[in-house]
Amino acid sequence: MATMAGEARYREWRVSDVDEQAHSISAWQQDYLQLSEGRFQGRLDEVRHDRLQIFHEYTSRATWQQCQPWRGAIWFGLSSSPDTIGLRFNDHGVAAHHLLVCPAGYDFTLCTPDGYGIFGLVLEQAYLAERAARRFGDLLPAACLRPGILPLSEQAYWQLSHGLREVLLTLQQDPRRAELLDTLADGLLHTLLTLLRPGRLQPGASASAARHAWLMTRARALITQPDDAAITVDALAARLFLTRRTLQNCVREVLGVTPLTFIHAVRLQALRRDLRDPALAALDLQDLAARHGFGQLSHLGQAYKRMFGETLSASRVGGSRESGVGSRM
Repeated sequence: MATMAGEARYREWRVSDVDEQAHSISAWQQDYLQLSEGRFQGRLDEVRHDRLQIFHEYTSRATWQQCQPWRGAIWFGLSSSPDTIGLRFNDHGVAAHHLLVCPAGYDFTLCTPDGYGIFGLVLEQAYLAERAARRFGDLLPAACLRPGILPLSEQAYWQLSHGLREVLLTLQQDPRRAELLDTLADGLLHTLLTLLRPGRLQPGASASAARHAWLMTRARALITQPDDAAITVDALAARLFLTRRTLQNCVREVLGVTPLTFIHAVRLQALRRDLRDPALAALDLQDLAARHGFGQLSHLGQAYKRMFGETLSASRVGGSRESGVGSRM
């Protein structure tokens, strides 16, 4: 059996801010936007090795996520609840029993519903290829090297999700067993490789999805520019060289909200980021609000509390609220 040199580490992470959640998964590049109103609670349970990473992530509020795995890796994602609805992967509506695939070198997007949990199994491509050759004498399916969606049977879903849950639960109870990660994950990798062999992976990326992701990223940048802090839907469409209707259709398809709701969410999150930045602590609250296109503090305060479940002053005084259990080894 192939083994992995080096030290594996198990850790737990608990946060109350979507930006902190985006930065919680080791070695990933991510950016999250909170879409639904209410206090955010995020959790991450993770074991990471140089060649293998297993995690479970939970987000209490609907989010739009832009993600890229660590260099040289392949990510496999699986909803942890079989009752999940409203999930989108690269603009594709997907069900809980769909296994999501994305190799490093590709960005992917997730639009997640309230109260969403997902398992992640991330493997170095060379390590997975070595395991495939040893187990089956085969090369990795070429479909694994681009974003894809693999529908699972009910039995396969439960087998894979149970295996992922068991590895994390075992390490949660005794983090010192992280050194046995390759042994604990052996059955998981056999199951995964068996599922990949039939070649049933469906494409999980398209030119339209890539364009939509680019448009949303560009739109967020325009909304948060100081000169465009109070940008309107019509002005945003014009800056993107789109008609209002095209922008509306694009935002609804990608995020499931209106352009106005999107603009509002981006501005509020940008303000929240500034409120929590110690380097900006000396700036007057009114000045900070004005930077993001907000006028009356009373109206802003109400909207802010609806969105994040806390007051403007609480965000500022609290600063960074990483409340993780931290790393346990």
